[in-house]
Amino acid sequence: MVRLLRRDPGRLAAIALALVPALMPAPAPAQESSSADSSFQAFLPRFEAATRSMLDGDSAEWKALLTTEPGGTLFTPFGGVVREASPLREQYDRAAARHEPGPARLEVEYLAIDVSGDLAYVVALERSAFRPASSDSTRAGYTRATMVFRREDGGWKLRHRHMDHLGAPTE
Repeated sequence: MVRLLRRDPGRLAAIALALVPALMPAPAPAQESSSADSSFQAFLPRFEAATRSMLDGDSAEWKALLTTEPGGTLFTPFGGVVREASPLREQYDRAAARHEPGPARLEVEYLAIDVSGDLAYVVALERSAFRPASSDSTRAGYTRATMVFRREDGGWKLRHRHMDHLGAPTE
């Protein structure tokens, strides 16, 4: 049979193509929305409110939503990497100190949201208006962010944030 297949490469290709479906894993059945999905969706407005507070110079709400478990990370918009709970809290205190009380404005456009068990991620564009420290004027901000959350102690906590500043928003 091997000699026969060597003489007829077309037959070999046909056999290979016929076997492909048998070798592929079956697609996962569609799952209905779970309570994890709805609890995460309910959490997002709280996270947005904490982000507005951060833009108003107050990091307390934001820090309350950070993981307390080992392994938390931040990729800063300036290329830095911050790891673990205590340095993360200090970084967010420094970030809040760069802002004056607002009122800050924030609009979040979620490009992707997914939840699987106790893990969730979002990919978002964030448009904001805030007052930088020692300034009387408002500045516009436009960032992209990817964030990973994990359910800890019955609530969602931020495990990782990677954000970059973008140019002016385009419509």
